[in-house]
Amino acid sequence: MTKKRFSRIALALCFVMCVMTVILATPKAAKPTPPVQRGRPSSAAQPATASAAPSSQTATAITEPAPPENHTAVIASTGDLMCHLKNLKAGYDAQSGSFDFTRFFRLVKPYLSQADYTLGNLETTLAEGEDLDDFSGYPLFKTPDAFAEALRDAGFDLLTTANNHMLDNGFTGLSRTLDVLDQLGLEHTGSARTPQEAQQYVIVEIQGIRFGFLAYTYPISIKRTPAEMKNAALNLFDLEKAKSDIAAIREAGAEAVLVSLHWGPQENNPEPSEDFRKAVKALLQAGADGVLGHHPHVLQPMEWVEIERDGETVRCPVLYSQGNFHCNPANEGNAESCISYLTFEKDGATGRVTCTDMAALPVYIYRIKTDPRDFVLIPIGLALDDASVYADLGLDNRKTLQRGWDHILASLGSQARIIRQ
Repeated sequence: MTKKRFSRIALALCFVMCVMTVILATPKAAKPTPPVQRGRPSSAAQPATASAAPSSQTATAITEPAPPENHTAVIASTGDLMCHLKNLKAGYDAQSGSFDFTRFFRLVKPYLSQADYTLGNLETTLAEGEDLDDFSGYPLFKTPDAFAEALRDAGFDLLTTANNHMLDNGFTGLSRTLDVLDQLGLEHTGSARTPQEAQQYVIVEIQGIRFGFLAYTYPISIKRTPAEMKNAALNLFDLEKAKSDIAAIREAGAEAVLVSLHWGPQENNPEPSEDFRKAVKALLQAGADGVLGHHPHVLQPMEWVEIERDGETVRCPVLYSQGNFHCNPANEGNAESCISYLTFEKDGATGRVTCTDMAALPVYIYRIKTDPRDFVLIPIGLALDDASVYADLGLDNRKTLQRGWDHILASLGSQARIIRQ
């Protein structure tokens, strides 16, 4: 190899080594990193480019929440439900040896059933037996189960059982009465079979409003009753206990509380006693929303009573005495009755429940002159406006109904709305 050729090869190798040194010293270009998506960017942050791909997301429409729903419930209430001896005879079919009282209620049944919930005061015990002689009227009421069946058929939902006749057949008779009501699906309050049952409350949701029902009778002698049930068989009225019950039933969920009071002794008195008025006011101030009175066996006024409660004025319905709804009336005053309707409204936004209407449908217990006498409960306005109603029944005196209408209106006073039919 010549010297000249060797120089050329050395120069070429030097050039290659220089180039490799430059390449190895130059860093590689960084690979681009995609941006992290943290939700949809705002429009201000997005570049406004024509080539931007359209978003696949669509906007969700914002709707206003539906306003809270208001609720309305109509509660119907009646007076005392009894079976005197003549009522028993009228309901007894000697040929079949069975009882049927449903026809007595056929004219008022539509008026009882049209309410959302109907209650009355059962002032008799339900006794065992098959023959007419197995049962009795005043002074010791023992009535066949068919009477309670007729009440259910007529539209009653709840029967109060705190009264001075619930122990007419002893504690055994009281217990059997409640057993029969349970079997028929009729709610009841005011008496108990065990100490545990006495501590239970009746709360019923009616048209979206939870109603609590309490019932008491004036203090009576508790006879033929087991010692452990002396203070539990009947709800004997004691103001402090009643106040405690009202607080407890509200704590248990009742939004409106109705208290039934079987008050005495004031039979046939057309006006409530001052003691009764004081007791009513105290119950309303304690949280009751209405009081349903029984026992005088004649009608007394229906009134709105205003009280101060929780720093505001509250107006509550009071039915001091609802008279008799089924019995053998001794006189015209005992035959005059009514179906009372209380309308309660619940504000969906506040949950507050108030009574907004108090109305009454006059009713007369008519004794038809048959042998044995038959009985029928007549909506008076219906009969006065339609002569065929009482003519078909064979009633003997239209003037009796007109006189009853006038006296009922006078007895109830001017604060209740009167329903003619």
